[in-house]
Amino acid sequence: MLARLQRIAVLALFFLSGVCGLVYEVVWARELTRVLGVTVHATATVLAAYMAGLALGSFAFGRRIDRARNPVRVYAWLELAIGICGLSIPFAFALARALFASVGDAFGERFVLLSAFRSGIALCVLLVPTFLMGGTVPAIARYLVERRESVGWNVGLLYALNTLGGAAGVVATGFVLVPYLGLGATTALAAAGNFAIAAVLLLARVGEGESARTAQPSEPAPAAFARNARLAGVVFAASGFAALAYEVVWTRVLVVHVHNSSYAFSTMLAVFLAGLVLGDLLMLRFVDRLARPLGWLGGVQVALGISVVVAAAVYAPLGALGRIATGAAGLDSWRASVAEMFFQAALVMLPFTALLGTTFALVARVVCGDVRTAGRALANVYAANTCGAIVGALASAFVLIPWLGLRGTLLFLSALNVLLGAACWLTEARRPELRLALAAVVLAALVLPHLAIPQHLFQGAFGDASRKLIFYREGASDTTGIWEAVPSGHRVVFYGDQRGTAGTNTNSLNRTQGHLAHLLHPRPTASLQIGFGVGNTLGAASLHPEVQRLDCVELSPHVRETAPFFWTNGGVLDDPKVRLVVEDGRNYLLRTRERYQVITLEPPNVYTAGVVDLYTREFYALASAALTDDGLLSQWIAAVDHEDEDVRSMVRAVAEVFPEVTVWDMGPLDEFGIDAPTGFLLVIAAKQPLRIDPRELARRMDAEPVRADLQKIGFARPARLLSLFVAGNAGVRAWTEGATPVTDDFTRVDYASARSVYSGFGRGFAALGGAQARAWLGRLAGVGRLEQRLRQPIEPLLV
Repeated sequence: MLARLQRIAVLALFFLSGVCGLVYEVVWARELTRVLGVTVHATATVLAAYMAGLALGSFAFGRRIDRARNPVRVYAWLELAIGICGLSIPFAFALARALFASVGDAFGERFVLLSAFRSGIALCVLLVPTFLMGGTVPAIARYLVERRESVGWNVGLLYALNTLGGAAGVVATGFVLVPYLGLGATTALAAAGNFAIAAVLLLARVGEGESARTAQPSEPAPAAFARNARLAGVVFAASGFAALAYEVVWTRVLVVHVHNSSYAFSTMLAVFLAGLVLGDLLMLRFVDRLARPLGWLGGVQVALGISVVVAAAVYAPLGALGRIATGAAGLDSWRASVAEMFFQAALVMLPFTALLGTTFALVARVVCGDVRTAGRALANVYAANTCGAIVGALASAFVLIPWLGLRGTLLFLSALNVLLGAACWLTEARRPELRLALAAVVLAALVLPHLAIPQHLFQGAFGDASRKLIFYREGASDTTGIWEAVPSGHRVVFYGDQRGTAGTNTNSLNRTQGHLAHLLHPRPTASLQIGFGVGNTLGAASLHPEVQRLDCVELSPHVRETAPFFWTNGGVLDDPKVRLVVEDGRNYLLRTRERYQVITLEPPNVYTAGVVDLYTREFYALASAALTDDGLLSQWIAAVDHEDEDVRSMVRAVAEVFPEVTVWDMGPLDEFGIDAPTGFLLVIAAKQPLRIDPRELARRMDAEPVRADLQKIGFARPARLLSLFVAGNAGVRAWTEGATPVTDDFTRVDYASARSVYSGFGRGFAALGGAQARAWLGRLAGVGRLEQRLRQPIEPLLV
């Protein structure tokens, strides 16, 4: 009885271990991308480094755990060490940041060397804790597996509980812990969980006296065991490859519907993990009674290949299905938005993730011939699966999607699963007539996805009757396209991850920002812009004759192709003084040695995942270091998306770094004939007191081609331009007094904005309708009232 209670306690603690492990993964990935960037290359590097540590740990501990007298005690010490590493990792992040800042720029645009350097940093930071995490699986598996006849049940239950804990950890981290506590407190809680696990197991002396019982030899394994075990290992490795590749593809295309808010990734990952648990639990009931587990493993692989047809069939009407499920034509609450996100992700991902979840228990049944070596056998296949996952994540992003596209990648993965299933069936089938029947099934499974998945399935998610798609590209980092509105002819660029748009209809706003900072600086010879959009802002900046060097850092590599479609940018990328760098903006500032008089920031809306990293106090410190002593920084804030308190927090972050901070309105949206506040603010910060010479300003505004461009957007006179002024340094500091600044540790505003009706619950204008539209218009009026409260005379700034 005592032994049974101990085993239940170990399983419960392993569930908690899964919670802590995914908490760490989410937090560490976010911290490292602030060092290495949020490009697909940097993100894949972090994921690969994380999983490499798991694979190495599983392999290393698996080779030794079968000789341990008490594997539970080994597991307890591993949890204690993981907790210590968890508390130490912030110091490793600081060292990584310093190292990257000191030598990162030496690699310049040499992609291979820079990627290798990034990989080395990520591996050095994550190797020790993930190595220890990888050792926990063989340790607990060795403790639980008593008899070969029950290996499927025990391993499957272990996998289900740990994965379910991971799903709980993802939801808790993404929806509660990080939004309300910040990264530091979240990490401390995870470490406390590790310490609690270790303390319970060590103090209760769990597992002592168990080794003699669990080390009894099994009945001899069948003669074909070694052959089947090798094949199962290969299939499990390929299954890991396919699993991560599928996740990359479906995550890429699902954000079109759920939007890429700070909550969307947590939603999709939680659904993915929940599907694995569901499949594993379904298999638990009969896995140990299967006479031919390898044949069943083959059947699961073939079913996986066919499941892409089901997912594709659901994807086409996914938007309408989500609205039907939530019972509203437009979202009317944050709760409804979350429900729709989970529902849409589950419709697409649950069928194939449930099938993936059945594989571990089946593989365990095939490879465990003797319980005395079960730890090593399970560790080896777990390591193989993890290595396959690493290759799958990298290959899908860098090879399959760029070469084959999203649909082609799904077809490739489907064929891979079917062929793996065929290999399993061929090994098990003995009668010729059975082999012929199975060959027919395999052939049908290979052909069906080609016929059933429409050629333009994913392009169709971006168009409707009011707009036509005139450009579409699927690349390694994102999906990029251009809409042309019917019948107005306005063009808008969009990204598959929904991180923001710009177009011909935002020309006046963009150009206002591009002109204002360069006119306020007396000698802007070198300028940096973070975010290209469609090039309107950069085009305005390029017209200033004083600017001799104009660098632009943009995350999407497709801007060179999309820029010619927008006549409003004036062909700015052909200007010889313009240099385009495809990179994460924060990462560029961290490693660059260049110095600029003006830095202009034009990122997407803050509720878009990762964008808030360009609004934190630490980011502004990086920007300040890249500015000359007389430099200016211009940052836009979509105040219409936020409550006043969140706007105060964002401006406060700037004010804690720069001694001079002013706030300006971005002006009317002339393309739509709107001569009213748009709800967008410009924060212009400086290292020195801002002083404006009206005569010099008039002279520079009158110089061609600046003069002609300003007239087009309604700023023919200096007085009109200066009328955008809202508040000076003293007024800004009085207004933000007591506000909590946005920091790397506690961003808060990105989560708050995504929960707001003003942002369409993190989905922007796509979700605004009815009550949401009225609330957004009310907020727009609120921003106008805020500007009136802050409004100050500009005369103190004039000289």
